[in-house]
Amino acid sequence: MSGMNVGYYVYCSVSPGSRFLNFAWYAPLDVSELPSILTSTSGHLHRWSVPRGELRSDVWSVQTRRASSRLSPAFAELISAVDEPFVQVISDCRSARAVFAGGRILLVGDALSMIRPHTGKGVSFAASQVLGLEDWVKGKKDLAEWERNVVDGGWLGVLESRSWAAYYMGGSLEWAVSALKYRIAVKWVELKKWWRSRL
Repeated sequence: MSGMNVGYYVYCSVSPGSRFLNFAWYAPLDVSELPSILTSTSGHLHRWSVPRGELRSDVWSVQTRRASSRLSPAFAELISAVDEPFVQVISDCRSARAVFAGGRILLVGDALSMIRPHTGKGVSFAASQVLGLEDWVKGKKDLAEWERNVVDGGWLGVLESRSWAAYYMGGSLEWAVSALKYRIAVKWVELKKWWRSRL
């Protein structure tokens, strides 16, 4: 297990008694730990998340011990004060295609490329993919060109989110390798676009 990262956001008023703090604690785990963590209080093994109020106390106590030994005292205190935690597996994936059934089915957003949430770009990617369809509808671009653009963009989004994860939670070497993969992919996509423009 490498590093941990906590992101937090204060909502509404910051006056005492009406504060609302939303935080996400990214804690990398060994995949062998997932079946135990994702088994809820009812004994049901969840696939991706355990809802609020259903996380077993023994699982949460392990995490709070990790927090007290690895996070700053302020964040460790914050985490230990949570009454009903929930768990969400963070992952990414991408499709190599966006067009199916002769153009009657188009993948956009998380269906096309699910990027990790710490980049904060999921909605932006989905919006740009949908807005790109306007040129196809108006006859300015063909559907194959739109598909190339959104598939390449999804691939770059996944690689970028992995690079940020390595930066926040990995070691220097892990981050350097991940960032290099992302930069090479960016140059490859640029080269493909340049080559197509020359044809």
